[in-house]
Amino acid sequence: MPPNAELPATASQGSQRFVASTPLGGSPVAEPEASPRRSSWRDLLVVAALLAVSVLTAVASLMSWRDYGPALNPDENGWHLADGAFGRGWVAVAVAVTLAVGGVLIASGRRTAGRVWARIGSTALIIGPMLEWAFGDRGVRSGPGIGLWVMLVSGMVLMVLLGSVLPVGSDS
Repeated sequence: MPPNAELPATASQGSQRFVASTPLGGSPVAEPEASPRRSSWRDLLVVAALLAVSVLTAVASLMSWRDYGPALNPDENGWHLADGAFGRGWVAVAVAVTLAVGGVLIASGRRTAGRVWARIGSTALIIGPMLEWAFGDRGVRSGPGIGLWVMLVSGMVLMVLLGSVLPVGSDS
């Protein structure tokens, strides 16, 4: 008997008709519903922001970290302090690498790990300039320069973006 052929009704079945659908009278297995593909615009937005802030953070390590820097020493930035001592620019570069790693992980589909790296980097961008201003350069209280402001503001913007676009329970 060919598949999908109608079987004749018997006396016990009454007037019902059956259609053969699978061998040996089994029932067909329902095909699993395809889960809707998650939109990637959020991932693309966060990855672009992470990579842009990563480059901006690396550039901020070359900017003035004290507001007196350009007046007293044109080379005063994250790498060189006003007195010629070795600065903390390598910390800014390490944070930039952390943000870039977070962006690459999110782009490759590992959102949870990427989000952790991104939040660590953006938290360091917020706390680092505060610590540098409070304790850096042997307690001089002249105020932060443009490099620290760039790091602080970009860290806050990035943290708000991560919290609003990639909230904690959004891995589905």
